Amino acid sequence: MNCRFSFKQVKRSEVLVEFAQPKILAKIEKYSTKPIDAHITFTKQGFNFIVRCSVKGGDGFNFQVEASSHDLYSTLDLMLAKLETQLKKQKEKLKRHKYPEEANLYKLFEAKKMTGRLCQSTLAISSNMRSLGIGPMADRAMPT
Repeated sequence: MNCRFSFKQVKRSEVLVEFAQPKILAKIEKYSTKPIDAHITFTKQGFNFIVRCSVKGGDGFNFQVEASSHDLYSTLDLMLAKLETQLKKQKEKLKRHKYPEEANLYKLFEAKKMTGRLCQSTLAISSNMRSLGIGPMADRAMPT
């Protein structure tokens, strides 16, 4: 993972770089398996600070995220939240691409399993899918 920082109309701050880099890399490494380049730009326009993050790399992770606020550190936190949202969306797209027709059923099953309310129809559909050997849960044991 490569992380570059640029400062426009803002003094370069190594403290800010040391604060931002581990947070950004942790978010990216959580959702990506292939090498990614991130370019973060800190800009000041009037009284607002703008933080832009351009992410490019494997698995189709090519997008930009931008946030603005009056405080540089809060702007960075806003940008990190937006970055995590974009990374989650991209990861979900990759998962749905692998199992497009079973994706909605799998999400329903996981959501109901987490709340502890499995309905009989979901269990029946899941067991039918497992018996046919299809879906993301074909090799898992059936919960009781």
